[in-house]
Amino acid sequence: MLQLGNIGVGRRRPGRCSAILFGEQVTTRSYFDANNAEAAEKAIDQAVEEGAQVIFTTAPMLSRPSLKAAVKYPKVRFFNCSVDQPYSSIRTYYARIYEAKFITGAIAGAMAQDN
Repeated sequence: MLQLGNIGVGRRRPGRCSAILFGEQVTTRSYFDANNAEAAEKAIDQAVEEGAQVIFTTAPMLSRPSLKAAVKYPKVRFFNCSVDQPYSSIRTYYARIYEAKFITGAIAGAMAQDN
């Protein structure tokens, strides 16, 4: 599994979760500073050379490099964190953040001194 992009602290959990769930069966590697298409393509190529079978790119701007790589490496699975249009060679995913927004609004309302 590969996480590619500028990954913040909150996005490092997939590696920990996969280690807990799958133990030695899954290896997680993270590649940082894929700030442009060229850097992303190099990181993806490197990951595939190192044996990656599943690649998660963690920003919408990485969807084009992911799509190019998916065509180049058809046996590797690609997932891109965006609400972009679905493609036959890559899948997209995105968190449902409306629940978190609702909870933070409810907490803020409960903590308010006056209405």
